[in-house]
Amino acid sequence: MSIEISEISKVPSVSGGLSKHRIYQNFYLMHYRINNENHPSYSRYKAKNIKVCPRWVDFNNFITDLDDTYQEGYVLDRIDNEGDYSPGNCQWVTRGWNAAKDLSISVNQYSLQGIYERTFHSYEDAGRHYGVGANGFRRANKLLVPYKSKRFVSLTDTENLTAPYMAGTININGHAILQHDMQGNVLHEYATSSAAANDLKISDASISQAVHGKVNHAGGFRWSMVTDPNTGYDGILHPLQDSKVLKKVVMYERVITLKEVATFDSVAAAAIHVGSAGSNITAVCNGKKKTCMGYVFKHV
Repeated sequence: MSIEISEISKVPSVSGGLSKHRIYQNFYLMHYRINNENHPSYSRYKAKNIKVCPRWVDFNNFITDLDDTYQEGYVLDRIDNEGDYSPGNCQWVTRGWNAAKDLSISVNQYSLQGIYERTFHSYEDAGRHYGVGANGFRRANKLLVPYKSKRFVSLTDTENLTAPYMAGTININGHAILQHDMQGNVLHEYATSSAAANDLKISDASISQAVHGKVNHAGGFRWSMVTDPNTGYDGILHPLQDSKVLKKVVMYERVITLKEVATFDSVAAAAIHVGSAGSNITAVCNGKKKTCMGYVFKHV
């Protein structure tokens, strides 16, 4: 059996029909949640430095260690929730048992800034305190997102949270935001992201992504939330992550003539000039689209 890591899913590939094996889905999901940034639980596993042991990169070893004890419909469970996926720390359990285990673990409450405040004996205990169900606290821990204007993380110690556990973002709806140029200078303050989106004719979602640092800009501008002591949001302007934003880009007149029209200092500047999203220009530069607003663009 050949083994390689898929660049898309970051899950070890298998051949020879092994993807149809009865425990392959468990193998796949184990690697996917640990290694793929698109999985909702990725931030939590990364924060706790939970990994898959080297032995289980090979699906044949996974079969050898676990196939004999597998029962139809069972799921893979880590005995120690702080430990890795490894032969000595995994067992097959029913989905109901796994859900009950999750609900019974203790969970710490923190301020939005990550300051430890108290410990609940279980998600249900937290739910009783707040007068709601337990699932919201379970989701907050699983996705590392704020809930009830607090953070809830299942940790054995009571130290303040470190940066990896602060990965979850706060919904920006209804909060004032700042518009910046690509150098970080404040240009304008909007009462809400919706007001900015309507004014600039760009999507509210793209502004939200820029506020949280998932993309460098929206509509050719950088964005941050105004510091709000009521929510604990500190108004961070995230640094630029992709060097391509700062690469110069050349605009050509037409596909047929390829006459050079202008050179811009950044994708954002080009986007503002032609009235399009920067992602469309980047797609042309990367060969994923032929033109944007009738022009061809290339990185230089």
